[in-house]
Amino acid sequence: MAALLRDLSAVDCERLIIERREASQDASESAQIAAASRSGELPAEMSYCHLSGHEEPLLWVADAVAWAYGAGGDWRRRSAKLVESVRNVDSCW
Repeated sequence: MAALLRDLSAVDCERLIIERREASQDASESAQIAAASRSGELPAEMSYCHLSGHEEPLLWVADAVAWAYGAGGDWRRRSAKLVESVRNVDSCW
């Protein structure tokens, strides 16, 4: 979460959607976001929320790519470019 918040400080993010997990993890993430917001590290207009996977289709994408890469074989080959593009995300900013 700390790395994500640092990355968000460098882009014009309006909304962050985080997949809902255990209540204690959600509370920890909310506290980290609130601290980053208070310190001015995040855009003032940025909002965030925790949603279940079925509430936000874009949360499915990461699960699908992770499954394909982890499955190995031809699935890994098919998903390798997506995984590599995420590894190189720093070059996008």
